[in-house]
Amino acid sequence: MDQQTFNMVMAIITGLLTVIGAGIGWWLKNLQATLVSQQAQMVTLMGQISQLNIELAKNYAPRQELQATFDRIFALLEDIRKEVRHA
Repeated sequence: MDQQTFNMVMAIITGLLTVIGAGIGWWLKNLQATLVSQQAQMVTLMGQISQLNIELAKNYAPRQELQATFDRIFALLEDIRKEVRHA
């Protein structure tokens, strides 16, 4: 193989490797941009979930109020049970 053919083959190989390297670089850049975007969305979503947890906790019935309600229900059930036994 003479020098000119060798130089041409090396130029073609160098060109192909340059194109392949540029393609891989472009793909990695897009992948990184996508990951950064997804991470930002995840942070926003986690903040929304955290805020929702706080809002839900504000609407919980206090334990004493809930206990008083159950006590009334159980008292009424006990009255019903007594009436059924006497009838």
